[in-house]
Amino acid sequence: MSVLATIFGAGEELGAGQMAARAVLMFVVTVVFVRISGRRTFIRSSAFDATIVVMLGAVLSRSVVGASPMIPTIAAGAVLVLAHRLVATLVVYSSRFDELVKGPRRLLYADGELRRRELALAELTPRELDDTLRTDPHVHSIDDVQAIWMERTGEITVELRDPAARGITVSQRP
Repeated sequence: MSVLATIFGAGEELGAGQMAARAVLMFVVTVVFVRISGRRTFIRSSAFDATIVVMLGAVLSRSVVGASPMIPTIAAGAVLVLAHRLVATLVVYSSRFDELVKGPRRLLYADGELRRRELALAELTPRELDDTLRTDPHVHSIDDVQAIWMERTGEITVELRDPAARGITVSQRP
């Protein structure tokens, strides 16, 4: 039996030490892959970026428990990371490709009008939108709101009306 087989084991019959050695190795491999994938993987929380995190975890974890051979598993992880990096680069240069991958920003409410079609496309109910407004400390009434957007990350952004348009006087400090 080779030294590597002794340390990392083979197949599904792994001892605790072998599984621990695999876990350490896969941790290092994962850190390298995340560095290759780029910081955006964890900064941006779009479905596109979440996909690489889930897929990479699912693929690489198989090697830790011996469900898949180590080298092919690492190769599959590398392909996923490089594919993510390629798509992220293409998105920078093509707005059409960007929208295809990440989806559009959706205007859910504007100028006093709830846009029900956009709300349905965003898979939100008016009640969920209400919940979002209720938790925003800057919104006291719907009259305070100019527009509500669902960003491409799934986050809801509330644009407030100009304070003067809301009848609020902003005092100047001496």
